[in-house]
Amino acid sequence: MFISDNKEGKVRMKVVLLLMMVIGICSSSGSEKNHNGAEHQALCDVLKVAVGKWEKRNDLSETLRKALKHTIFGSNGDEDLEGLRHALPKVYDDVLKQPGSRSFACGIVHNDKGAYGSINQVRWSGYSVPHDLVCLCTTGDGGWPLNDSSVATTLCGKKNELGGDSEREGWSGQQTGEKQMESTWKAVINECLKEDETGKSLQKAMDVFTKTFKLNHNGDEHGNRYLLGEDGSGSYPCGGKKQVCVMYYNETKTTQHKPWWVGLKNEINKEEYKKQQKKHEDEVKHKKERQNQHHLQEKDKSPNNVAPRTAALTSSNPEKQEAEQDNTKNISTPIATTEETSGTLLIQPCSWLLSALLLI
Repeated sequence: MFISDNKEGKVRMKVVLLLMMVIGICSSSGSEKNHNGAEHQALCDVLKVAVGKWEKRNDLSETLRKALKHTIFGSNGDEDLEGLRHALPKVYDDVLKQPGSRSFACGIVHNDKGAYGSINQVRWSGYSVPHDLVCLCTTGDGGWPLNDSSVATTLCGKKNELGGDSEREGWSGQQTGEKQMESTWKAVINECLKEDETGKSLQKAMDVFTKTFKLNHNGDEHGNRYLLGEDGSGSYPCGGKKQVCVMYYNETKTTQHKPWWVGLKNEINKEEYKKQQKKHEDEVKHKKERQNQHHLQEKDKSPNNVAPRTAALTSSNPEKQEAEQDNTKNISTPIATTEETSGTLLIQPCSWLLSALLLI
């Protein structure tokens, strides 16, 4: 009896342990979070396709090349793709010198109107895709969100590569996060500067991207603004303190400071319109050619076409017809003999020959 109870207790213990393991696994997997995962993927896909098109830019229109330049290098950036792949651009030294560095670079409207005094924004949200990825994927204040030990967390699909978790550091204010920026450029942005190999179209990549950001109604003073990422709010959004994001503004004074995707989207729409227009023109042309061919075939099959052709052949040479008529007369009328023409017999009757035969 004691042995039986002991066995039963062991079985129950195993069942309890198994249940605890299952619950632990489920709760662990359910709490895992990849911050800005979808947004990073959408941006990265656009950049890869744009890089592929840039490599073949001689076949593109001037306006599309300009939009691609803005997308990859920024509106006033150097067209140096290998330089971008090599390292974080030196201009970020100036970015880090600004007060409220991350907010001004990632979340505040460009200082066209001088609302922020003498602040000179060398980088701003929507400057280029690589810059937006820096805003989206560099750890924030104290290593946020990788410093949240309560859950298994990644940022843009990365963790240790970004350097924010172990060092509890990141980019927020002035002179903070340079090392984390460099780690992000190496681990995240370099991967996105490779040419796309999936055959994805630029239009499809842009369609996915534009569905990832959300209209943010806190920006009425600057017109509509759009949030890409998490937790953008307040007058100084995306500043790195539990706000790792990009805030886009469309209603700036100059075209140069419009987000890169505004010009690119317009050019894609133009290219698509031209493509559809050419397709329509080709269809109309081919339809007309088929109709003409069918009309000619039907005309050749018509019985009315035989008589005119025969008549044409008959009346084509009047002199030849007259000659043929004369030949016909000559054939049907016997050749005139000398007798008919002169009245004299050519051969006399052979009566003497008959007499001689009778005497014999």
